[in-house]
Amino acid sequence: MRRVPTKQVKHLTRRQTEVLCLLVGGWTLKKAAALLQVSPSTVMFHKYRLMRMLGLKTYADLVRLIKQRLLNVQVRRVQSP
Repeated sequence: MRRVPTKQVKHLTRRQTEVLCLLVGGWTLKKAAALLQVSPSTVMFHKYRLMRMLGLKTYADLVRLIKQRLLNVQVRRVQSP
């Protein structure tokens, strides 16, 4: 997995962020689509665009990246006075 510039992660659209949160949270494409009131192919398209934008090849890479980012944020919060 290549290193992803922080700038790219910070500039996700609202919909990309929603899709990302749902998928990483364990939602299926169909359930995420129903919640967002879009088709499953739309959710798949957003997932594809996210992975392409971030230079990731597999869904596992995407989940790993998000978990690492979340862990870094949590560690910084604990270390901050």
